[in-house]
Amino acid sequence: DMGLFLQRRSGCESAPADSSIIAAISLLRSRSVVLKSVALADLADKATGDPFAKIKTLIQALIDRLQKEALQEGDHKKMCDEQIAGETRKRDTAAQAVAASNALLAKTRATIAKLTQQLTELNKEIADLEAEKEDATQLREKENNENANTVQEASEGMAACEQAIEILKKFYASAAKTEVSAFVSPRPRPGDDAPDAGFEEGEAYHGALSDETGVLAMLDVIRTDFQRTIDTTKAAEAQAQADHQKFLAETATSTATKSEVVDAREAQKGEAQEKEAEAKGALEKEVDNVADALKALIAVQASCVNTEMTVEQRFQLRKDEIEALRQALCILEKGAGAEC
Repeated sequence: DMGLFLQRRSGCESAPADSSIIAAISLLRSRSVVLKSVALADLADKATGDPFAKIKTLIQALIDRLQKEALQEGDHKKMCDEQIAGETRKRDTAAQAVAASNALLAKTRATIAKLTQQLTELNKEIADLEAEKEDATQLREKENNENANTVQEASEGMAACEQAIEILKKFYASAAKTEVSAFVSPRPRPGDDAPDAGFEEGEAYHGALSDETGVLAMLDVIRTDFQRTIDTTKAAEAQAQADHQKFLAETATSTATKSEVVDAREAQKGEAQEKEAEAKGALEKEVDNVADALKALIAVQASCVNTEMTVEQRFQLRKDEIEALRQALCILEKGAGAEC
């Protein structure tokens, strides 16, 4: 340190008589202080009191040693640069792999989420179709029962009308052949209050057979209404049943199609989940690779950079020391006042 350099300088013997030696040693001492070079300080101490030739030999020997160390420092620097570059590449490659795996994992999870949403929607649509089919089936059964009851009631009414018509027709046919008996009470005399019966004495009552407002005509209208009700209800029932069958077929087709899509989406989701597991495993390994690369890089930097002096600083110190020694040799060879 600076104290050591100054102590060595103050403890030196008296300056040699030769001015070139004095100048050379002075240069070495001053440069040793500036550069904090123990090697230059040691040489200055050894050179004090030695003959001219020995001083030159000491300087040349130190130059040779420092040049060798400079070469070693250069080799060490090259090795450090290569190791740092190599470990940096490993770290960057591992980091890129982590980023790629993260991106793949995010994409896979997005796919799984999308498929899950689609499956939820499809299953709801299938459930809705099943519910609609059940509701439609119950409504169809109710409507079918109502139509059956309507047809039954109309059929019974029409049968009753036909029976009444048949009875009346037989009655009127029998009445047409019968005359009023002579023992029937005589026709009221003029001036009596009894209304006119509408037919002569001894004439048979045939009923209003040709009158549209007659009983038979009214019964026939009622029978026709019953028949129309039966025909209309049966037609409506047939159409409703056809529409229901069409609805069931369309619902079954839609349900089958959606079920096939569900199966496909389930398979895709399973594949995506397998990829997710693989990506997670790969990511864990790549994260470990990054950690290992960082540890190796830190270790290299600790030996090459994080020291008291960096490789570059040590290499520069050797160059400066050699330059100072060469200047000292120049002074010894050319004299104290020479340009060196």
